[in-house]
Amino acid sequence: WVHKDTKLRRYKEGLIFVGRKNGKTTIISGVSLYGVSKDGENGADIPLLANSMKQARLLFDEAKAMVKSSPKLRKHFRTLRDAIHYDKTFSKIEPQASDSEKLDGLNTHIGVFDEIHEYKDYKLINVIKNSRGSRSQPLIIYITTAGYQLDGPLVDYYEQGVDTLNGVITDERTFYYLAELDDPSEFDQPEMWIKANPNLGVSIKLEDMIEDWEKAKRIPAERNDFITKRFNIFVKSDEQSFLDYEVIKRNKKETNFDELRGRPCIAGFDLSQTEDFTSACLEFWLDTGEIAV
Repeated sequence: WVHKDTKLRRYKEGLIFVGRKNGKTTIISGVSLYGVSKDGENGADIPLLANSMKQARLLFDEAKAMVKSSPKLRKHFRTLRDAIHYDKTFSKIEPQASDSEKLDGLNTHIGVFDEIHEYKDYKLINVIKNSRGSRSQPLIIYITTAGYQLDGPLVDYYEQGVDTLNGVITDERTFYYLAELDDPSEFDQPEMWIKANPNLGVSIKLEDMIEDWEKAKRIPAERNDFITKRFNIFVKSDEQSFLDYEVIKRNKKETNFDELRGRPCIAGFDLSQTEDFTSACLEFWLDTGEIAV
């Protein structure tokens, strides 16, 4: 976890990817309080980041509750409405939203991103990464469940994590913890659900989860939400969508358009009248049995 010579932290980034109700907020609150007080960094900023201030304050309020409920912590931390101060090193923890005006002035030691499955771009992530330059052992943590944004930062980080854990690429400075079901056949095997829910039996009751799944799986919209948030598997949010994330992942090949000339195809088009889009599609059967679109 630390370099044996420098004693500095091994990891600069970490992705914690687990199902809902598995104590993500509690984990991050503890890490934030530790980082602001035990890393020995002067003037350390620990922003708790989310798409909205309401979401960011969930993390912050949990950390504040930890301080208030512990006589030992209360001796060392000073809690205000919008900040937790560690005066010994002039450091603080603050909730920050993506539209906050304070972000450019941060001197980030540990940056925590909650539920990055909602992020559509890297704008906020890049701001925080660029604010940690003067730190000797900065850490950025992304903690999230799966989501419906299939072309955002989370999917990029998730795929890098899978490749790292499978030995395809080497990344010694990023920590990956990916908790998910491995196969749709496990949806009806409660003994497998602990894969996506490491806190099963602690903060989650198996009997309640079974009961919720039996009800949710009969309604397409609820079924998709359960698979995404509790089994931690990417799916499309629209219950009428016929392409799920697994299908999209398998279909990233490209073919030269010139190779399709002269081949029979099926064509479809949808014309617009006012504000809609006009679209056209050609589907070609290839000799391999695949379809080029």
